[in-house]
Amino acid sequence: MVGPVSGRPKLGEDDQEASSAVRRAYIQHAMAAFISESQKSTLRSLAKNMTSFLPSRFQSFKDKKKGAQPTSTAAESPRSDSSGDRDSTS
Repeated sequence: MVGPVSGRPKLGEDDQEASSAVRRAYIQHAMAAFISESQKSTLRSLAKNMTSFLPSRFQSFKDKKKGAQPTSTAAESPRSDSSGDRDSTS
């Protein structure tokens, strides 16, 4: 009968390589997921910033595509309020 210490199988070189390969793959996956999420949030904030600078004529065109009844004063007045709020929070 083999004792408890000598009865335990030792990891061979192949097992150690497989274990480290799994560890590397997990780290690469975790880093890729983190990078992907940070890029998404960066692109989202960039898109929001870009749309805030659009002229009002593009805003009214966007409203037409949504099916809203655009009027020049209705399209411009919320934009002036929102830009004032954005400047005050910066």
